Amino acid sequence: FYFYQVGFHYQASLDIFVKDTTKITIVDATGNTILDGDQARGSYQLTGQAPFQVNIDKASNVSLDLNKQPIKLSNYAQNDKANFTLKP
Repeated sequence: FYFYQVGFHYQASLDIFVKDTTKITIVDATGNTILDGDQARGSYQLTGQAPFQVNIDKASNVSLDLNKQPIKLSNYAQNDKANFTLKP
């Protein structure tokens, strides 16, 4: 059994609900793209290494929880576009 911490990266969960088709790109700390392109209406459960680089074209169409905590996308959005680093 081996336990190691990779810098400040650790597993985190993202729960995303899309109200209407929206372009979303999310890349985790390892450079893994965990969501990319136009996302149809629906719910998405993702996991990856935090922090995440998040790009959302229509932030008003999306709700996002990090580790079950709601993230207020309006705090990050300009002209309904959100481009930010998300970390727990």
